[in-house]
Amino acid sequence: RGNKWGSACPVLNYTATCNQVKCPIDCKLSAWSSFSKCTKECDGGVQTRTRMQLQKPKYGGQSCDALQESRACNTGSCDRDCQLSEWSDFTQCTKVC
Repeated sequence: RGNKWGSACPVLNYTATCNQVKCPIDCKLSAWSSFSKCTKECDGGVQTRTRMQLQKPKYGGQSCDALQESRACNTGSCDRDCQLSEWSDFTQCTKVC
């Protein structure tokens, strides 16, 4: 406000809006589950594990990685080596002479 010796003082404070952009929220994932049972007992099967999305990314936050992962299992051949028992005793001869 003015006084008797001069003009009014200017406003000494200025307020401006700022930070109008929302903060990024990154994806959040749960821990991995255990791997599933192998789909085959031999000749190559697959095991999978999963995890859940706990938080979707927002406002340019970091995206989520895969929710499912697979790996090979029981890759050995189903072929097995032949296993024989010990020889039995000879039978009686089929001829007398």
